[in-house]
Order: sequence, then C-alpha cells, then structure tokens
Amino acid sequence: GGGMESRKKFVCFPNSSLRFYILQVAIALSILSQTPYIWKLSGIPTQLLIMPFWILLGVVSVFSRIDMERSFLFFLLTIGYLISTIALLDIVTGVSYVFNGLSQQLYLAVGILVLGYWNADVIVHYWKIIAVTFLGASLLISADIYFHYFRGYTFSNIDYVYRAKNSAASIFLSAVILNLSLYNRKWALWRKVLLLASSGLLIYMCILMRSRAVLLATVTLPIVYIWFQQISWYRKLGRIIGFITVIGIFLLNSTVYNFFINNLFLMVTSESQLSSLSLDHISSNRFVYFEVFAKEISGHELTGIGYYYMDNFYLESLLNYGYIVGIAVILVALSPILYALWQRFIPYRFYITFLALAFSYTINALFEGYAPFGPGAKSFILWLVFGCFLNTRLRKVGEHSGTS
Repeated sequence: GGGMESRKKFVCFPNSSLRFYILQVAIALSILSQTPYIWKLSGIPTQLLIMPFWILLGVVSVFSRIDMERSFLFFLLTIGYLISTIALLDIVTGVSYVFNGLSQQLYLAVGILVLGYWNADVIVHYWKIIAVTFLGASLLISADIYFHYFRGYTFSNIDYVYRAKNSAASIFLSAVILNLSLYNRKWALWRKVLLLASSGLLIYMCILMRSRAVLLATVTLPIVYIWFQQISWYRKLGRIIGFITVIGIFLLNSTVYNFFINNLFLMVTSESQLSSLSLDHISSNRFVYFEVFAKEISGHELTGIGYYYMDNFYLESLLNYGYIVGIAVILVALSPILYALWQRFIPYRFYITFLALAFSYTINALFEGYAPFGPGAKSFILWLVFGCFLNTRLRKVGEHSGTS
C-alpha cells in the first residue's frame, strides 16, 4: 500500500505517541543496564532506574483503556491460575515458591507480555525506530564490554572474563534478528553494508565472549530462516544444503576448526586435554545437572524442592516446582515458539522475526536458568513482541505499516 492509505488504516489506541516515547526510553535503558562500566561510575542500582519506566508505561496503558480480547484474557487467566498454584505449593510445603528467583522471572515476563499487547499499535507502527534503538543500545554495550574486557586479549587466552556475558550475548543476537527485520532489497548499498557490518560486529562479540548457547542458536538460525521462507521446498532444500556446505568448508580449514570446535565449543586449549574430554567439561559442568536433578527430585516429584538454580531452564523448572506445575511453567516458556509454529501470520517479515526470537530463546533455555523469561533486560524483547502478536486487532493492519 502507498503512504497515504496505510496511515488511514492504522489502528491507534489512545495516547499512542506518549506511550511510544516511554517505551523507547524503557527499551534503551533496559539494554544499557547491561553495560558493566557506565553504571559502576554512576553508582545507581539499575533496577531502580529501569522499573519506573516500564511501570509508567503500564499506568499510561491502563488509563488509555485499551480493551483486551477474550482469547488473550483466557491466556492471562491460565497463567494466573498457574501462579496461584505456585502460591498453593508455598502454603502447603512452607518452602518459598512465590518469591523465588524463577517465579520472579515469570512475573516479569508476563508483565512485559501485557505491555506488549497494550502497546501493539506503537510497536507495529514505529517498528523501525524501535529496532534501531535496540541495535544502537546493543552496539553501545558491545563497545563498553570490548574496551573494558577484551583490549589486548588474543583469542587463545580469553577466559570467561566477563560474567554477565550470556545476557549480553542474547541481547546481541536479538539485535541482529531485529536488524535483519529492517532489511530491504531496495536499499542503497551503504545501508546494506552498515546492516551487515553491525550484525557481524555483534556476532563477533558473542564469539569473543564465548557465549556458546547463543552461538549455537546463531548457527542454526539461518536454517530456520530458510525453512520458513515462502519458496518451493526444493529451493529450500538447496539453500539449506548450500548453507551446511559453506559451514563444512569453513570447518575443513584446520585453524578455523581448531578455534571454533576445539577451543570454543569443546573448551580445549591443549592436545593433552583432547584425550581426556568429557561431556561435563565441554558443557561447563552442565551435565552434572542431570545427576543433581535425579538425586534432588526423588521424594519431591509433586511439589519440587523450591528454589535451586541450575543452568538448564527445563530441568530447573521441574526441580523447582515438581512435575505437574513444572510442566505448566515450561509450557508458558514455550508458548512463544508454539504460537509461532501454530499460527502463520502475515506480514511475513514480522512473523519470521518473531519466530527467530522465539527460537533463539528456546535454545538458550537449554543452557541458562532464567531464559526465556529473564533475567530482566535479557529477554524482554521476546515477550514484548509476543504480546504484540497476540493482539489480533492489529494483524489486518501490519501488512501496510510494517513494509513501507
């Protein structure tokens, strides 16, 4: 559609420009809260700075009286029911469930989900600006982390120098996905180069930080993009085989193989370590979790054991809440990817962006305790976009505003 008619069809809830400005500030600050250095200088606890903006967005949205559709209310009701069951566990066992680390991440995610739903008009309409803000803030953190931690390091002696790296790396991958959502064939060459360069830089940072959970998702994402393209299946197959071949050729080069497979993924720095390799070493002791899980859950299958952190969200949920409630929590966590696979949307560009985000966080949850709900700044973009998608009143409109 041309410029004019798309404006006319734009669904707009009240106070949209005010909500847009608050959302922009909230997004920028949430990402910047991950910078190790800037905040140390200021000494402000980041939560105090960020939460007011999200809460303000909620308050303005409530006063804008944006009504919810039945299906969305039903989804929220189901989650509410789940939370009340968690509270029941708390009362029955006397162990803290309601305020444990994992539960808090769930509440945050649901809060952002509702904000995404209420502000769907703004998210769809100003998508480009939001994506660029997200990207800009991500590039700022990457510069901060780089100058703070990695100057003067070579690949071989980088250790896990930066602790919060998994959060930053997730944000970087999301920024790359948002970056791709902006891509337009008609662009001038400099814009295409800029897009490629900024995406490449962020992925390079993920490699520097050695965030393997994110890199695993990064390598598999192109297959997801190809698979859901609107082309015939044999062209899909051709492209996937092409992609795998390119990766294969890369790995044939011994230095590349040595770095990516041995050094990065297997965490082997010398020959001697190769022979004594165990799954546990490769996964930074993540395989121990299966043993821990089996030991700890026995006798607590129904209620779980309350709070126990492990770097695998799925196991952690089952151990924390027991099998019944744990499976329900996992289903909420998987709801974005399930919804994306179950429902194909137009416009395609928004759909593939949402699917890619959902996919990367679902993979991440295999190696992280709080993904896909949190922690905080790391995962909010997924729930914001998910909420936006659940608002079906906008779907008819997105075709026009998202592609101009």
